[in-house]
Amino acid sequence: MQPTDTEEGRNIPSREVKAVTVVGYARQSEQELRQGKKGIDKQVARIEAFVHSQEWNLSAMYQDITESGDNLNRPDLLELLGHPDFQVLVIDTTDRLTRKKSDLDFLMALLDKLGITCVAATWSMDYLAQYMRHYYRVNGNKLYALLYQN
Repeated sequence: MQPTDTEEGRNIPSREVKAVTVVGYARQSEQELRQGKKGIDKQVARIEAFVHSQEWNLSAMYQDITESGDNLNRPDLLELLGHPDFQVLVIDTTDRLTRKKSDLDFLMALLDKLGITCVAATWSMDYLAQYMRHYYRVNGNKLYALLYQN
């Protein structure tokens, strides 16, 4: 990734972006598992491909299998939030993190406080994905601006 100007006009060298610690998170509900949808292996592969495309190194992959996106009480999600020693959380799509806007609000505020940027490996137009992108634009997240500038 080449150095790029941010909205503040500050040039951020690509080495700063490459030096981040990255973890991945994938989730598949019990219903999705029964129906053969949102395969965890496919999610992990898309996350790994995205991380590789950014020339990052994936330090850990967290996976909640048979866990609903309707609540935040998931073992691996709680584990990764309990050890915030990373700067980037990569998910496949926003609905893998949560299916509720109120939970997304909570998670975005918590991740911001911890200095963590959440990035989706797969572009989506669903309302939660759009909300997350808007949140980062409004709050001037520098890493997000570098990744998704027009």
